Parts: sequence; C-alpha cells; structure tokens
Amino acid sequence: LWESLEQINKVGYSEWFDEQMEHYACPQCGTINSAYDKVCRSCGHDPSCGYVQEHKQEIEGFSRKTS
Repeated sequence: LWESLEQINKVGYSEWFDEQMEHYACPQCGTINSAYDKVCRSCGHDPSCGYVQEHKQEIEGFSRKTS
C-alpha cells in the first residue's frame, strides 16, 4: 500500500494505473489475472503475470496451507 502511494505521488495516478495493469497482465495474451492465478486464465501462460512471477513461492506456500 505504502509503495503504491509513493509511486502515485512520484508518477501520477494514470501512469501508476498503467503500471499496475501491465504488472497483472499476461505477458503472452494481455489478459488481466488475479495475483493468485498461477497460470493465465485465458491462454494458460505460466506465470500468469509479473506479480505471480515475483511472488510465486509465497503464493504456492499459501496455496499449500489452505488446501
């Protein structure tokens, strides 16, 4: 949250929003995915987005705990 607020103050809301859309978009097809979609819900690309690529271990650890 705080990092997002700092980035918004630095680059403005529109640019920050575009960054977020790119960060959560599939690099293969551009579909916006949830942070918990390990693979793209549209084309199956792994990982589904930049967020998942950066946090894959934490997501998998959380998934194991809730299964």
